[in-house]
Amino acid sequence: MNEDGNDPGSPFLPTRWSLVERAGHPSQPGGRVALNEILVLYHPPLLAHLIRRRGLPPDRAEDLLQAFIAKRILEKKLLKKADRNRGKFRTFLLTSLDRFVSNEL
Repeated sequence: MNEDGNDPGSPFLPTRWSLVERAGHPSQPGGRVALNEILVLYHPPLLAHLIRRRGLPPDRAEDLLQAFIAKRILEKKLLKKADRNRGKFRTFLLTSLDRFVSNEL
C-alpha cells in the first residue's frame, strides 16, 4: 500500500473524490463530463475483475458490465451514494458490481 491507501499493483487509480462527487450529479455543470470520465477510467479494471475474479468469459463480462452501468450507475444514480467517509471508492464499486452480477446470474 502507498500513502494514498492504494495497492501499487491494483488496476485502479487513486480516487479523485471531487470527480466522483461531480459524476454523482450529472445534471449539474460538469457532471456529465465527470460521469463519462469515471466510466472511461473504471471500465477496464471492472471488466478485468469480472473476467479474472468471477471467471466470466470476456463477452459475458462485457454484457454484464454494460447492464450494471445502465441499470445501477445511470438509472439508479449509484455514484450519488459514494461516500469517502465510508471506505474506498473501488470497494464500493466492486461490491455493487458483484451484487448486481450475482442477482443477474
